[in-house]
Amino acid sequence: MKIKLFAQLADAIAPEVEVELASEVTRSSILTALMDKYPLQADLIKMSSVAINQTYVYDESFRSEEVQEIAIIPPVSGG
Repeated sequence: MKIKLFAQLADAIAPEVEVELASEVTRSSILTALMDKYPLQADLIKMSSVAINQTYVYDESFRSEEVQEIAIIPPVSGG
């Protein structure tokens, strides 16, 4: 499944990556798959927010066929 990455993650890895996900998709399963594939970025990945179909998710689960878009947004600071 394609996942869009933003900010530091997009710079460090790529703006979009592909990972294998189970038929039930959760925030945890997405982050785990990314950390397994990109262990050097694991600390940043685990602090990131996850949006599925343009809505931030926390404990919800989705069937893979319901998922049209996944975005990973790392914490950002500004001033």
